[in-house]
Parts: sequence; C-alpha cells; structure tokens
Amino acid sequence: MGNLEIVLGKISVLYEEDVTQSLSAATQLAEPLLLAFAGAMSAFLALATLLPIINVVNTL
Repeated sequence: MGNLEIVLGKISVLYEEDVTQSLSAATQLAEPLLLAFAGAMSAFLALATLLPIINVVNTL
C-alpha cells in the first residue's frame, strides 16, 4: 500500500502540472481577444457619445 500512495502522489503532481500549463495557454490565447473586445467597446462608447454632439453642431 505504501507504493500505491507514492505512485498516486506522482500522478497527482503530473496532472497538476498539466492543468497549470493548459490554463496558462488558454489565458495567453484569450488575452489578445479580450483586449480587442475592450478596445472595440471603448471605440463604440466614444462614437456613441461624440456623434450626437457632431450632429447638433452641424445643424447649427
């Protein structure tokens, strides 16, 4: 039984490293997408704020 405990401990370490690497890769992949999304939302809010002001100025 002592040998089983050691083997299961090693397997758990390997799986923990695998999960850590997978999460790191997923985070690195999602980061540019989230940055682009945040930039698009900022541009949309800026246009939504400025376009009515520009329309009012043009009608004067």
